[in-house]
Amino acid sequence: MPLFGRPDIKKLEQDRDIKGLIKALEHRDESLRKEAMEALERMGGEAVEPLINEFRKLSPTGLTVKLSWAVAEVLGKIGEAAIEPLIAAIREKHLGLRVNAALALGLIGEPAVNPLVKMLSDPDRNIGGLASVALARIGGPAVEPLIRALTDANDNTRVCAALALGDAAKQANDRRAVEPLRRALKDADRWVRLHSAGALTKIDPSETQAIQLLKEAAQDYSLDSSDDYRGIAASYLKAIPSA
Repeated sequence: MPLFGRPDIKKLEQDRDIKGLIKALEHRDESLRKEAMEALERMGGEAVEPLINEFRKLSPTGLTVKLSWAVAEVLGKIGEAAIEPLIAAIREKHLGLRVNAALALGLIGEPAVNPLVKMLSDPDRNIGGLASVALARIGGPAVEPLIRALTDANDNTRVCAALALGDAAKQANDRRAVEPLRRALKDADRWVRLHSAGALTKIDPSETQAIQLLKEAAQDYSLDSSDDYRGIAASYLKAIPSA
């Protein structure tokens, strides 16, 4: 099928030509791209692996944004049938695949919350970080599970929960996370404290205790600190209008 010709979406669907439908996602005609997305969605689980394979073709440093977003959106609409294959994809080494798999899981929404929360405690911190990105995108349905994860015995689980909680709660306009995050400012782990402070300022930019913690962290040149730690604190402060 030529890239700029007009493919017959109905025929491609009737022929179960998933490859042809995926190629149509790059067509210049927006209405045709939409038709292709809808056809792939109707195919459901049958289309999941071929769609995920498209992520493997993308360069992690030069993603084809239009195609990667379209593929993620279709997987998001397919929903539960795509969750386990996407979870497996996040564990692969290809960066473009992992990032886009997390994006797709975020678009699936509530059905993906529990599997993603379990990934927060993965020994590979990159996996926990990607799971937190997806949970932040999901928003409201992720808030309560993230609050529970904020008291997990695993340090990295708490860090990743704090990372996701600010954006998830802000998106849902949900203040249930405020008190748990305030308590987390006294966590034994400095990274949990840092990201909890950052999360609080996303929910409420006037959180004085969190702002003070971030200011101190941005100027912390002790042996326990690092450029990354100070830089993240500074980036949180920069995002606060009144800080």
